[in-house]
Amino acid sequence: MRATFNAHIDSAAKIAVALAMGLLAGLPQASAQHAADLPSSEEAMTAAGNQLFAVPEGIRVTVGAMAVYQPKYDGAKRYEFSALPVFGFAPIMSNGAGGGLPFDARALDDVSLALVNVHGFEAGPLIGYRAGRAEKDSPRLTGLGDIDGGLAAGGYARYNFGAFYVRGSINQQLTGTDTGYLLRFATGSSHAITPKIVIKGVVTLDYGSSDYMQAYYGVTALQSSRSGLAVYDAGAGLKSIGALLSTEYALTADWTLLATAGYTRFLGDAASSPIVESADRFEVRLGAQRSFDWRMH
Repeated sequence: MRATFNAHIDSAAKIAVALAMGLLAGLPQASAQHAADLPSSEEAMTAAGNQLFAVPEGIRVTVGAMAVYQPKYDGAKRYEFSALPVFGFAPIMSNGAGGGLPFDARALDDVSLALVNVHGFEAGPLIGYRAGRAEKDSPRLTGLGDIDGGLAAGGYARYNFGAFYVRGSINQQLTGTDTGYLLRFATGSSHAITPKIVIKGVVTLDYGSSDYMQAYYGVTALQSSRSGLAVYDAGAGLKSIGALLSTEYALTADWTLLATAGYTRFLGDAASSPIVESADRFEVRLGAQRSFDWRMH
């Protein structure tokens, strides 16, 4: 199992390097009249290396929490409140700006580190926790058994162009119930409409493996006999499409208020599953975060 996992990581690393080389090769080249003003390739590599390996003066840390109102499980009609942590950090370089290797906690199952960050292209590993499901969460789940959550790991790649970005990620559950892998594609944008208010929007598209779809949306013959639901085979395919709109308000230099509203529509086998009570999923988040600098000297 370890050898297989290492092989997957090795393949992912090769793909990330290939993507980075492809993007760099596709960057516009300088015209002849401006070539003399540009540094040599050796000088450019030295400058990039100095920036990558520069020792930071400190770390900018962000911590907070959000209250979340969402369905008890994906597809449920009943909603509940829960809490979600907010955290992140970035090195502070000599000019006082953030830099180095950005750490981004986008979701519970998607906490990433940009090991590659050049010319708008980012790539790196991600880790997180994939939530399970308890049959006691709804009468509809009675007899289906529990899905144990667990550690999930994978990788991501992202390309930034101006205020917009496109991103792709994959995560595989490693502990708990084997629920396969999930591919997530996203495109989004961020705009500061005033010095204190930032608006962010993102559209996502999720694709689940056959193991993932069957675990969360399928019904086996044994589960059917226990629950009364019809046998249902959920195959690999698109799981959902969604949109998220968030607002950040800088209350002070350190404190920021957060508000998010989202909508998700289940697709394909997920939408048709007898487990799903509603193919429409809504979500609201409210919270606050505090940022502070920790200087090393």
